[in-house]
Amino acid sequence: MFPDAIENRHIYPIPQKKETPKSETKSNSPVSLLPTLGKILEKLLLERLNFHLRTNNLQAANQYGFTVNKSPEEAIVDFIDEIEMARSTKQHAWVISLDVKGAFDHLEYNSIKNSLNNINFHSNRKETLIDLLSDRQVALKTRQGPDTLPQHRGCPQGSCAAPAFWNLVANEVLTQSWPEGVHLQAFADDFIFLIKAPTKAKVRFLANEALNQFKSWAAKHNLEISADKSNYMYFNKNRNGSRWSAGIRWDGNHLRRKSSIKYLVIFIDDKLKDTKPLSKNKKYRCVKLGSE
Repeated sequence: MFPDAIENRHIYPIPQKKETPKSETKSNSPVSLLPTLGKILEKLLLERLNFHLRTNNLQAANQYGFTVNKSPEEAIVDFIDEIEMARSTKQHAWVISLDVKGAFDHLEYNSIKNSLNNINFHSNRKETLIDLLSDRQVALKTRQGPDTLPQHRGCPQGSCAAPAFWNLVANEVLTQSWPEGVHLQAFADDFIFLIKAPTKAKVRFLANEALNQFKSWAAKHNLEISADKSNYMYFNKNRNGSRWSAGIRWDGNHLRRKSSIKYLVIFIDDKLKDTKPLSKNKKYRCVKLGSE
């Protein structure tokens, strides 16, 4: 079992250079620090967990974040290839980008424990990891003195376990069976859909099906999608055809239609007009890097 003395974390708020008033919680970024022995044991356990996932082919092929032999460049190239395939086969396509509110901060320990129980991991290592997530506390220095609180969710900055635990839970939605014409991929907690079909009506139908399926997964793990930060983009199968406002909703809130969407370090526009080299062997079309 994971010793109690080395599993509790100390939280240190780091001020952010934002316009948010310093008195508000969002103006600080919490960094979580384990005692040295706790961090060493945590890393050893995670090495065994990641090895188990790799050797048993349990990592989602469409998860590009915090995954061995995957990179942002590969995520970009593969997604652009999906768009190009839709355009070359004369299909309408929607790109839908979903933003999970505070994904790592809101990841519940019960979700992680259930995911660990589903992968046939060695019992002693699994039980130690589960114990790591049980009866957990965080310590924070306040003006009134030290304060200790129970923790039931969240993998704040500084936790080497956060990426592995997030991917474990996200694998569930990434490895689900999706309707033909629906492509979903992720870079850690950045989810993006490419939905294609010969007709506008079919694209709309598939989009609603995909979003409802994704919504079920998010609700199961008490994760929220920010409609304000989620958006979509439309590719007309007739390259010079008119733009189409589809009116996509999430829980009654309209997702914003945009002519370009930021994906990782690039902006993809709805004409795929500016070709730039990504590597010696690959090219992709996007608008200029940097700012929109």
